[in-house]
Amino acid sequence: MAVVGSSIVPGGGLLTPTLTREVIAVANTEQSYALPTSTKSYTIYNDGSTIAKIAFAVGESATDYRTLYPGCHICRDGIASTAALTVYFQTAKVGDTIEFETWT
Repeated sequence: MAVVGSSIVPGGGLLTPTLTREVIAVANTEQSYALPTSTKSYTIYNDGSTIAKIAFAVGESATDYRTLYPGCHICRDGIASTAALTVYFQTAKVGDTIEFETWT
């Protein structure tokens, strides 16, 4: 995990980015990443060589997921909630990497 700087947001205040890389340890097995508390924006990158299955509820990365092709990303901005959010993901290849860029 690395903090890479900060950014001024409209209306004042600062956002701090964090970059995290999660490596697939077991193929076709759900892993999870808890977004930092008070995340305002996130981007999920598939830096692997196979399709990633992304879900927002435990157990759904195998059944009710969003497909993320290699080299592609999903992003969300303007998150107002301070509730905890966990991302669940899996790929078919050990060693694939999913990257998370969050702004708090």
